[in-house]
Amino acid sequence: MLWRLFKNKRAAIGLRGLPVIAVDLGFSGKKASCGVAFSAFSERPRGSGMQFYRAADRVGQFITEHKASVLILEAPLSASFTSSGNPQPRGEFEHEDQARWWSMSPGAAMALAALFFLRRINHAQANRKHKTHVIEGFLSYNDLRGDSAVAAALRDAFLAPETASWHTVRATGEILSALDLIAPSRRHATPPVILRPINI
Repeated sequence: MLWRLFKNKRAAIGLRGLPVIAVDLGFSGKKASCGVAFSAFSERPRGSGMQFYRAADRVGQFITEHKASVLILEAPLSASFTSSGNPQPRGEFEHEDQARWWSMSPGAAMALAALFFLRRINHAQANRKHKTHVIEGFLSYNDLRGDSAVAAALRDAFLAPETASWHTVRATGEILSALDLIAPSRRHATPPVILRPINI
């Protein structure tokens, strides 16, 4: 399986013709805390809440159904460090009204969740020749009700990029992506970040 991360808006926007699935990631032991929304060409967009493992398996199934697809995850998919090696915010979007860094709770918990989520999918798809383009979604302090609504908003923002802000991950030291950790044999670009859609 080939994972691809993109480091600029233009490259990501060029993928809008592909099937897309968006996940608002949760990490609960019992609750259906993951929102999932997808649409593939003429498919009617759908949304549903799922438990963590079911959401990962649904994404894996979606990937299997298409030779190439786009996965949007609402969870930190990259890490930014200072030149001395300390965590730092990835950009102004992580400041907002109060600090919401990738390395602080709940950001750190979701970063960990994303690693295990992608790892589960990667293991299930190890021998398949599918290309999955991964983009990070970021919705902060939004008025949406429910995980599925967040996932649908991210999907819709990707399909209509003028309704979202895109930000490139920054660092004074090292930048790592989640895929550097689950697929260390390749060097990956850092992902763009979709901020809160403008029309919410």
